[in-house]
Amino acid sequence: MKKSRKSAREKLDREENDLLSSFEKGEWKTVTNIKKEKSHARKAAAKTTLIASVLYKYAAGHLAL
Repeated sequence: MKKSRKSAREKLDREENDLLSSFEKGEWKTVTNIKKEKSHARKAAAKTTLIASVLYKYAAGHLAL
């Protein structure tokens, strides 16, 4: 019995395929100031985490307003 071999692209999930297609179409741009961009991303992630934590505590009844 032969094993079927999947191509690298067939092993990707939908989101990964979308990202690869976007990259191949040239839709990505080079970041000129990586330190600044990383700082913005970290701040956004911290805010998102804080908001998610507060919403979870409120929904679970552990936070009264």
